Amino acid sequence: MLIASIFAVSADIYTTERNHDNGNIFEERNPFIGKHPTDSQLLIKGGLAYTGVLIGAHYLPSLRTKILGFQISINGVLAIHNDRLDPYN
Repeated sequence: MLIASIFAVSADIYTTERNHDNGNIFEERNPFIGKHPTDSQLLIKGGLAYTGVLIGAHYLPSLRTKILGFQISINGVLAIHNDRLDPYN
């Protein structure tokens, strides 16, 4: 489950970054990231958010599969959404 979690968050960050790099006209809706994040902001803030998920999963072992499953679902859906926004895809 950890491997799937890493892939999901990586896909979400990558597709978000790709949209911003391609001059996508859409603004980021995540207030934590900001409307026009730089690549480094996406990596740092995405990494911080993912670290929080991992800490929660570590310290709440009874909820670990639910925490990681929820995170995989959210990041997976967002990666697909971001990919569909890409005008060059």
